[in-house]
Amino acid sequence: MSKRLYSNLAFLPLVILVASFLSTCAQDFYADIPCTSNSECPKGYHCEANEQGNMVCVKGEAEQISGVSVIPDEINFGDVQVKDKKIEQITITNKSVSKAKVNIALDFASKSDELSLEKKTLTVNYNETAKVGVIYSPKKVGSLPPNKLNVFLVVGSNSQNVKALPLYGKGIDPNIVAEPTTIDFGELYPGNKSEPKTVSISNSTGGALKVTNIYILENKDVDAGGSDISEFELIDLPSLPYVLNEKGSFFEIKVQFKPKTAGNKIASLVIENTDVDNPRLTVQLMGKGGSCAPNYYDINGKPEDGCEYYCYPKLRGVEICDGEDNDCDGEIDNNPNEEELCQFNNKAGKHVVHLSCIEKEGKKRCIITECEPNYWDLDSEIDNGCEAICEKTGPEICDGKDNDCNGKTDEINPNMMCPAVPNTTEAMCIQGRCEYTCALKYGNCNNDWSDGCETRLQDNDDNCGECGKRCDLPNAIGRCEDVQCKIVSCKSGYYDINKDPKDGCEYQCTPQGQEKCNGIDDDCDGNTDNGDIRILCPTASNTTYACENGKCKIVACGNGWYDLNGNIEDGCECQAYSSLPGGDTCESATDLGSFDSPTQSYTLQTNLLPVGKVAFYKARFVDNLNEDITNGRDNFHITIRIENNPQNQYRMDIYEDSCSPSGKYHLYQNCAQQDYSFATDFRNGSGAGATGENPCYGSGNVPNKNLCSDNSMWVIFKIYRDPNITPTCETASIRINFTR
Repeated sequence: MSKRLYSNLAFLPLVILVASFLSTCAQDFYADIPCTSNSECPKGYHCEANEQGNMVCVKGEAEQISGVSVIPDEINFGDVQVKDKKIEQITITNKSVSKAKVNIALDFASKSDELSLEKKTLTVNYNETAKVGVIYSPKKVGSLPPNKLNVFLVVGSNSQNVKALPLYGKGIDPNIVAEPTTIDFGELYPGNKSEPKTVSISNSTGGALKVTNIYILENKDVDAGGSDISEFELIDLPSLPYVLNEKGSFFEIKVQFKPKTAGNKIASLVIENTDVDNPRLTVQLMGKGGSCAPNYYDINGKPEDGCEYYCYPKLRGVEICDGEDNDCDGEIDNNPNEEELCQFNNKAGKHVVHLSCIEKEGKKRCIITECEPNYWDLDSEIDNGCEAICEKTGPEICDGKDNDCNGKTDEINPNMMCPAVPNTTEAMCIQGRCEYTCALKYGNCNNDWSDGCETRLQDNDDNCGECGKRCDLPNAIGRCEDVQCKIVSCKSGYYDINKDPKDGCEYQCTPQGQEKCNGIDDDCDGNTDNGDIRILCPTASNTTYACENGKCKIVACGNGWYDLNGNIEDGCECQAYSSLPGGDTCESATDLGSFDSPTQSYTLQTNLLPVGKVAFYKARFVDNLNEDITNGRDNFHITIRIENNPQNQYRMDIYEDSCSPSGKYHLYQNCAQQDYSFATDFRNGSGAGATGENPCYGSGNVPNKNLCSDNSMWVIFKIYRDPNITPTCETASIRINFTR
């Protein structure tokens, strides 16, 4: 740190000097190594005051002075009136680790005739605080030139700069202006008021201008046309003090002239403020009180229409309550003397304190507005005064008495007369007794209104929803919930089916377990054979069940599935199958194509479902005549048979060439086991009666042979079930064999 020497503290810059340095590290003093700054100490040491107050080198790195604080960090005086002064305080606190007192010196970095100190030196004991005032007295308008207050720690002839506080401030000199400077109200007849006139008060130069007081000063020289202060009046006066900060800022007040007598009137409007050159600015106020001819009066206060009001005083100018201006002051029935105003004698004898003049039904009349204590005007008749005697005991309460002495008993809102009691919403006064409406879900079950509606009806088993209603339910244990008796549980063998607490557990039932389709309420829910059909009845696939009359019934099967065995458990157990679906009629028979190979076969499989279904098939069997002639034989042979026929339930009809009777119709019917066969591959008999074409010839007449012929043909066959045999799901096989 820098080294500064002071032989005379009076020449120090504004600096705070701390009397002893504070050590914050382990002490290791060397009395034989004096110092004035850290630069004079070996590396690893710093310069510090020892317990004797001497500056010596101390082991340890140099640190900021610990335990001594100076606040604030800067001083800003703000705006200060020229020729005035402002004081700001700085605070020095000694929390030295060494617990030694410190000596402080204060000085400014630059000399200034606008800055001064309350004291330049001081001593601060350990664990104490000291304050010093810094004074700014501006000599001219403008900002304070840059400057600092320096804080020094002083040890012997040595010092150490602890802190430098920048200083700020501004000198101001606001100038007050009032416009106008003179107000002449002209002539106004006594008893009237002028129009208010405005005075503008402004700051013409800027800086904080404070207006501290505004008042009217009377002119004491009454003989020279002076005025009583009460003849001029201030209006719209703002709250004071009022501060005008900016150049051109202003506010306005109003002044009114109210002459009481004729003659010239003079007064001064005084504005006290902080403008040091004009602290009591004045505005001259002038006016004149005029005079009127007999029976003429200036009521409106306008000089241009003179004494505009004509009035002839009546009743010697005594104002009475009659709707007329008896005293010609421009106001009607304004006599402050109540007995004169109401022509009422002996107020005290009739116990009357105050009377008032009011308008009623278009006419002015007097009424009694106040009576003597314990006397009351209840009939509204003025002649008999306060005729009723009543001792007022307080506000009206519900007790059958006229507590407020208005001639009525218990007449106000009962909620205002009756005391508040718990859990009520509205009070009623009945024959001098307070009764109440209970709040929702509360009741007065003890018939005592002093504790209000004491019973909670929401969950009281003895007073459920209303007083005296118990939750004793048939065959059930009841409980009150939300002002309703509800069933908590039923006695064994009883159930609450209709959910009506009034009849309790009304349904008697012995549970059998899970509900089944048996005509019994197994689960005691009040319903028989109800619930999921998948629980009530079997769950066979491809099957739709219904429970009817206590029995499960199959009502539908899945597409292509059928119930053949009538077993409810396996449902629709049989799936329709056909290796090749047949036609529904002979005409729509399914075409199996042509059999035209020397050897050819085909197998059909079907279970003909649904029951009653038939299946028609047709096939073309082709004979080769040329081949037969060449070979000298015809091996043409058709065989159709039901190869697999469970329980002989399937039947077959055969049609050759056509389904109509004109053809070979119903050649073969109701065949269950026999083969249908058509063949020419044989010779049976001899001569012209022989049958078969094996052998055969093409033309002429060959002994022991028949003529070869073309035996090509259509064969149509119908498959169906024997209606007299119980159907099963088993499949039939139809085998077709062909050779030629």
